[in-house]
Amino acid sequence: MRLYLGTDPENCDLKDLIHYPIIKTVPLQISPHIWEDFADYTHILFTSKNAVQILLAQFHQDKFKNKRLIAIGKSTAAKLAQEGLASHLVSQNESQEGVIELLKHQDLHDAYVFYPRSSLARKKLEHYLGSRGIRHQICDLYETVFQKPEPFPDFATIDEIIFTSPSTVKGFVAAFGTIPHDKKLTCIGPITEDELKKSLKIFL
Repeated sequence: MRLYLGTDPENCDLKDLIHYPIIKTVPLQISPHIWEDFADYTHILFTSKNAVQILLAQFHQDKFKNKRLIAIGKSTAAKLAQEGLASHLVSQNESQEGVIELLKHQDLHDAYVFYPRSSLARKKLEHYLGSRGIRHQICDLYETVFQKPEPFPDFATIDEIIFTSPSTVKGFVAAFGTIPHDKKLTCIGPITEDELKKSLKIFL
């Protein structure tokens, strides 16, 4: 059996999959001026499926028609497509570094970029936008919190654990105190893999 720790396993093969969401997303209160500028944004950076879901709950898809939508990887692009929105650009590398590589080749001189994100997001993409002098608006759209839902998984039946983000690694350690060394450990994306390697070193 495979244990999936992320919030949304819909793009996974569900056969022999146990969904155990070790994290959950909680929408944050957004300052009104961010929504007031929405019509002026030319580009929107979607760096997670959660951002797609929460933002689409605020605005009808028609509001996105004249904007360039940039997705971090295929799963986020698939979530946009599910909502009836096509991604103009999709990074192959599912990380902020991958999005930055895409942006390096774009003319953003007259752009106004909207970047909705998790409150725990790394600052690399934010720093890139600032260093290049790109007009942008950062929005902490949601926070990620750890949880330990019941019933707990029976680890004797688990062959593989799938970590979907650095937060799932941290959440698993917070919930269970360690990382099992006798299971196959699968990471979605290089940043998640880096976080898992750091945690594994602690428990060696």
